Amino acid sequence: MKDQMTLRETTIFVLDKSQDEFKKLKEALKTTSDSFDAGKDTEGLNNIKSVVIPQISSFYEFCFTMINSFDDVMGPDITGRLKEKFENLDTLLKTLTNETETGNFTEIGDLLRFDLTDLINEFSVLFPEISETFKTSTREDLNNI
Repeated sequence: MKDQMTLRETTIFVLDKSQDEFKKLKEALKTTSDSFDAGKDTEGLNNIKSVVIPQISSFYEFCFTMINSFDDVMGPDITGRLKEKFENLDTLLKTLTNETETGNFTEIGDLLRFDLTDLINEFSVLFPEISETFKTSTREDLNNI
């Protein structure tokens, strides 16, 4: 009985499971944005620190790894699209940091509700395509444990 997954199986599992994580992240973005809309700025800032940033940080690292380690598996089209979305995420995170530092809570709420949520939706459409490339790739080391 096999008790360990190959790199291919693990990556496909994570990519497929990501849809649930995208839902959780979008809910966290909405809840946090709602806090700012309701004038509960401290609550919103705490949500950013304790919920939004940890989720986005691990997602950011995952995307970075995918782009830098599996570009040959994904191919130039999907890698290019992932890279573009990753760069947009990086820009939005910098904007979020700047707006947080200046206390522009209306802009933070809009950024979370619209810009980041839209971008997460774009990632959620792309991830099944990435999963398919791992299913069909002939790269040998993907079969390693």
